[in-house]
Amino acid sequence: MKMNSCPDKARLIAYRLNILKPEEHRWIEAHIAECKKCQQMLKVEIEIDNFLSTPMDPGPIEDSVIQRLHLYQRIVPSPRWLYPAWIFLNTLVFIAVGIAIWAVLRTQSGNIFWLNDFIDLLRKGLNYKLGAIIMNSIGLLFLLVSLIFAFREKFLRRLI
Repeated sequence: MKMNSCPDKARLIAYRLNILKPEEHRWIEAHIAECKKCQQMLKVEIEIDNFLSTPMDPGPIEDSVIQRLHLYQRIVPSPRWLYPAWIFLNTLVFIAVGIAIWAVLRTQSGNIFWLNDFIDLLRKGLNYKLGAIIMNSIGLLFLLVSLIFAFREKFLRRLI
């Protein structure tokens, strides 16, 4: 280490943390006694260290968190049967809305033209067994979508 050069900031921080070798520690101590620039840098490091070591008041955020915690502690957990009942009710509502839309479309236009066209296409181009498989697949797809809709919160928690 050169005797006429100032140590870098990292060495001053190491000196402040007392992690230097004894000969480096003595050299920097002697240098700081003579060098005004290094004295000033060390003073700034001490001020930063003192500032960072003082406890800080969290302010209104902590109060908000404590209020929410008390609110959650006051909430009584619902019975175990309530969640499956909600799922069942959601599924029934979803199916009822689908039936209502189908009934409205059918009464307004006399028939559901796209469904009739699809069934006619199945009758003309495909045999009965394949048409039944496709229609059952559409029904199964509708059921799966309604179940995913009903279980959406639990399903999304497992994905994340």
